[in-house]
Amino acid sequence: MKSIAIFPGSFDPITLGHQDIVNRALTIFDCIIIGLAPSIKKRPFLSIKDRISLINKIYIKNSNIKIIKINELIIDFAKKNCVNFLIRGIRNNIDLIYEQELNQINYTLSNNIETIFFLAKPKYQIISSTLIKEILLHKGNIKLFVDQRIILMLKDIIKNNKLI
Repeated sequence: MKSIAIFPGSFDPITLGHQDIVNRALTIFDCIIIGLAPSIKKRPFLSIKDRISLINKIYIKNSNIKIIKINELIIDFAKKNCVNFLIRGIRNNIDLIYEQELNQINYTLSNNIETIFFLAKPKYQIISSTLIKEILLHKGNIKLFVDQRIILMLKDIIKNNKLI
């Protein structure tokens, strides 16, 4: 039986830290679903369509990765699609507290779905999508934080949609 995990997030935009977690998870799981999920805490910068395009650009040649939009609770999606593992990344103690609370809620909703936590490597601990947006807002260089394959595409999306 194939082991399938879902890595949910806003990925607005996807960062090198996100990619590192996906790559490490691929050493454990046969298939990773990158699930773009809305969050009431976050106001989107990029459209779902644009985020999916950026992620596809990175993983186009990897048949073990699926990229989808999710419009329901991650736990409900996981149950309906026979996904037994959630992937979550932790950069710092603030993330840890949030992820512990989320894990308790998820476990209450379904104790058959296990959350696997990946600690961010030190070089990725400072990276966040919010940081990327702030740097872009001030026309700064994001090459240390975002995959080179998507930088031009990201800048084109921003320019064409007049996001900054």
